[in-house]
Amino acid sequence: MTYVVFEEVQNPGRKTRVWDVKSTRGAFLGQIRWYARWRLYTFRPTPTSTFSAGCLHDIERFIEREMASRQLIAV
Repeated sequence: MTYVVFEEVQNPGRKTRVWDVKSTRGAFLGQIRWYARWRLYTFRPTPTSTFSAGCLHDIERFIEREMASRQLIAV
């Protein structure tokens, strides 16, 4: 079951990609963006969001896929 959707944000001039994370009903939950200090994508939730294990699992899988595709491109 899918709990969240990911919409890429267009950011001209940015080297890395950014996605809005929304509930399947359209509520904004946060963003996934590059965190340079850790050299990986991270999820930045809104302060008032609440997540189930299923939501967090969807977000984790999305970040893992994006990191894997980034490593394939860098090779």
